[in-house]
Parts: sequence; structure tokens; C-alpha cells
Amino acid sequence: MDDKCDPVPNRTFLRDFRLNFDRLRTMKQICGASFRRHHPALGAKRLLAAIFLSALVAAANSSQATACTPPTFTAEEQVTIPTENIDQTLLSYAITKQTNYYRCQRGLKALDNDTRLVFAAQLQAENMARLKILSHTLPVSGMRSVADRFKAAHVKVRRVRAENVGTEYRMLFGTAAFRIDDAPNCRFTNIETRKPISVHSYGSLAQSAVRNLWNSPSHRKNILNAQINRIGAAAEFTIDDRAPCGTYYYSQSFAG
Repeated sequence: MDDKCDPVPNRTFLRDFRLNFDRLRTMKQICGASFRRHHPALGAKRLLAAIFLSALVAAANSSQATACTPPTFTAEEQVTIPTENIDQTLLSYAITKQTNYYRCQRGLKALDNDTRLVFAAQLQAENMARLKILSHTLPVSGMRSVADRFKAAHVKVRRVRAENVGTEYRMLFGTAAFRIDDAPNCRFTNIETRKPISVHSYGSLAQSAVRNLWNSPSHRKNILNAQINRIGAAAEFTIDDRAPCGTYYYSQSFAG
């Protein structure tokens, strides 16, 4: 089929395809001949019906994506996240909002923040930070597996349990090049903006962590699991010689 005869019209005019019905009809006239060469049994009426149905689906998807706005973080969530006594409830809510934003884009229901899952995530984050091991399986009695941690946190699971884990630098480096001004005192400068690089807030850590998980196919699969309906998240800080100014180990726990 010719590229110009793609039966899925451009989304730009699908936002209100009723106003563009004439364009759909024109598209049928432009593409009909080429389409029939490949599919002689498909007449003009059936072609128009196929285009019309594609328009409905695409318009629904476009409308869904438009309704999904990036989360805004409260004043509390914009506070610098400490290296000790992290407010895990506050962090979990920030991570939940960011996770639900990605789910919304795929038409999935929002997850509820669950305190027991927060505890399960905290158990995993604390042990990973203490051992400096990023893994779903840890050499800790009674906490070795995801199932062990869910049992310890008294999490009830009907159909599915899942877990995402990762690490984040304490500093908000992003992907920009930076200059080291005073490493022992965690002073760095963004070369492009020439501004000091700050430490993470609860909100920025949530954004960065979930974005990195989203960019990993296996972790994205957990985020988009339609069977889960609850989430809990937590993080723990540790000094790591391999990371400037330390690292946060974090965990997402899911259940459904």
C-alpha cells in the first residue's frame, strides 16, 4: 500500500473529526484506487467505514493522552529529600502520582497508594542500601524474595505481585555535563546552564526514578500491568564510593 494511503488518518485533524469528515471523504477518493489494487474485494464504502473506525479509535487515544497531565508536586514534595529519616509516605505518594501519569497515557486505571506495600518497599530499599546490592533477591533471612517481603509486611495478594528496584544519585545530575567544583562538599556546576547542581527533592527523585523505570521494558511491564491496583514505594540512602555524594536505593511494590 502507498504511504499516502495509510488507512489511519493524521491525529491532528482527528481531535474533532466531525469537522474534518470532508477530509476523510477526500482521503477515500485519493486512496481508494490504490487500496483496491491490493484488495479488489474491498469497495469504496467498506474503505470509508474502515477509515471512519480508525478515526474513532485514534481520536479516543488522542483524547486520553490529552487528559493525562504531568503531576504537580506539593510544597512538601518539593522539599530536599534527606539522607536520613526519609518520609517514606511522602515519597511513596510522589512516586505513585508519577506512576499513575504513565498509566493514564495508556488508558489504565490509577493505582492506590497502599501503606503495607510502602512497608514492603521500605524493607527492600533498606536492605539493598545496607548491602549495596541492587537485586530482587537478597541474602537476608526472611526477606530474600518478593514473596517474603510481602509476607513480612502483611500484604494480601489475589492475583499478582511485582517489584521494581533501582538507584538514583543524590545529586540531580540528569544527562547534562557537569563540572566538579568541590566533590567532598557535593558542589557541582551544570556546564551548559552554569548553575549549581542541586540535590534531589522528593518530587524530583520520584520523576527521575519512574522515568528510568519506564525506559526499561521489563520495569515498564510492571507499571502497565492491568491486574495490579495498589502500589507502595520507598527509598534509602547510602554512601557509595562509586557515586558522587551517595546513592538512593529505591523500590516499587505492586499488588493486585
